[in-house]
Amino acid sequence: MNKDVISKEQAEKELDNFFEEMDIDLDLENFNKEEKIRYESMRAIIVRASMAGRLTYTAAGEPVYTPAKGEFKPITLHEVTGAALMAGGKHENPITRDHAILAEMSGQAAGTFARMVNRDLKVLRTFLTFFTV
Repeated sequence: MNKDVISKEQAEKELDNFFEEMDIDLDLENFNKEEKIRYESMRAIIVRASMAGRLTYTAAGEPVYTPAKGEFKPITLHEVTGAALMAGGKHENPITRDHAILAEMSGQAAGTFARMVNRDLKVLRTFLTFFTV
């Protein structure tokens, strides 16, 4: 098992700072049981990536993810813009749509995400979900 680079508490604090920097207001008190379970699952994905040292944040609060598998450089996800949402709107398939939005957010080619293994892609797709709440 890999040794953690940062503590769980620090990783959680960094995620909370991300929410604050990006003005993401999650009203957890109004979540139903299923929404709370999904949120906790998504939060755990992000916290584990931070603890492993694969996820950091820029000074502006943007996530920078280094995929664990493959020959990928760190990927910075910038805040979602109308252009990113429009890029996703051109696709009916939800995976293709997510890849198009991630490509626009990161400045990477959509094919970058198609070559990733799921353990890396789920971190990026989780951020996409948080950005579009």
